Amino acid sequence: SDFYSFHDYNFGNCFRFNGLDTDAQAYSDYSYTGSSSGEVRKLKKPGFRNGLSLELYTGPPDDVAFRVNTGIRFFVHNQSIVPITLEDGMIAPVGMQTNIGIQRKFISRLPKPYSNCIDKLDESTTMNENLRQMYRLKREGHLYEYQQNICMKVCYKMYADRACECTDISLRHLRVNELNYSNCLSKEQLECLKSADTDFFNSTKSDECIAMCPAECNVVKYDLKVSMSDYPTKWYAELMNEPTRAFALEEIYSTENITEELIKKTTLMLNINYDSFNYEQLTEVPAISFETLLANVGGNFGLFTGASLL
Repeated sequence: SDFYSFHDYNFGNCFRFNGLDTDAQAYSDYSYTGSSSGEVRKLKKPGFRNGLSLELYTGPPDDVAFRVNTGIRFFVHNQSIVPITLEDGMIAPVGMQTNIGIQRKFISRLPKPYSNCIDKLDESTTMNENLRQMYRLKREGHLYEYQQNICMKVCYKMYADRACECTDISLRHLRVNELNYSNCLSKEQLECLKSADTDFFNSTKSDECIAMCPAECNVVKYDLKVSMSDYPTKWYAELMNEPTRAFALEEIYSTENITEELIKKTTLMLNINYDSFNYEQLTEVPAISFETLLANVGGNFGLFTGASLL
């Protein structure tokens, strides 16, 4: 019940830990299991033993159909963000213990008139078709807040759907109401999607989408420190085979003889914890305030013209 589970087009079964109830709505066309209280878990201690520790089984060693590597892809992100699986994340390999130390970074940009970043996605920010679609996704509960990379995906999806007159099923969770095409399934349609992808990024259309998808004003990022060690040790593998152990992994591995070699081919350990509770905050501020600007203009005006205004 600590995890949301959903199916991702690119990587299959995905599981999300420490998410809000609204996370499920972002993938509302997927099948969810488990439950959530809607409360975010919090830590009071940093360090290796005070985070999330997972021992993950990736499947039978011979079950490698359609895979070029073994391991898992993981993402560390803010609760309000929907990760892009092909662009975000890192790989943790089997047979290794991967340790991730995280530290938060807050970035705050100034909205208009200082920049065109999106501070709050509402009716006042729907200046183009992309932003109108983003606002609709948020209003219908499929998106928690504005994300520039999601906006770019929406822009590309509308271009590819119109070019091929069908919907790219890898982006089906981006529900664009105006384009009610059927899924792209035939060989000709998939070839069309491939050509549309090439044309989109080799033309000015992608630049137009960037212009219609400004950056977020407020961003939370996580800097990751990665270290690895061999897993498991011979002692740990023998511990798994003891009759009195608490692991009870025969059903998972479908064998009573859980060897070190078997574990190395099919299992990994992933530890994620705060490296420290210190954080970095980058905040944009005006180089000069309106009052100071007015005083400078008045001072210069008096200097060059000899005029004074009381």
